[in-house]
Amino acid sequence: YNPIAALYEKGHIWLLKGGLLFKFHEDKLIYEFDRPPKRISEQFPGVPKNVRTAFTYDGKHYFFT
Repeated sequence: YNPIAALYEKGHIWLLKGGLLFKFHEDKLIYEFDRPPKRISEQFPGVPKNVRTAFTYDGKHYFFT
């Protein structure tokens, strides 16, 4: 899978790759795969699809293109 970035949000981790998002539940230790996968802009409006990396710090998400 090799995600390019991970963001933490309310008990789960968003993994980003190729403009798509995959959700990992930290308490259940399972992936949740939407069919089709969500695009970054669906979960994070205004963020372009060409994100090169991202991280969460102090409850805020930072995206880099």
